[in-house]
Amino acid sequence: MNDAVVVRELKPYRDKLDEINEQIVALLASRMDICRTIANVKSRENIPMMQKDRVEFTLNKMKSLSVDYQLNPSYIGDIFERIIHETCEEELVIIKALSEEKEK
Repeated sequence: MNDAVVVRELKPYRDKLDEINEQIVALLASRMDICRTIANVKSRENIPMMQKDRVEFTLNKMKSLSVDYQLNPSYIGDIFERIIHETCEEELVIIKALSEEKEK
């Protein structure tokens, strides 16, 4: 099969993957925005940043959901562990900044 045929055959699928990738990034941005709001609430109400039960619940729920979509739970678990790590880091930054503002 020549390169032109490969490109022609694969292009629609690659275009769809590009669309999905953009949607994933947009959803991650929306998720992060919500986590920023949560950080503000946690700071205002003196709620500890780390909510281990919530993290465990989310990871277990996503791993279970992955089975419904015929995805490897370990794969989905790894992805959500990274997502949660990044949002926790962002929450820490926000909570620290708000705490420093209160002290002024």
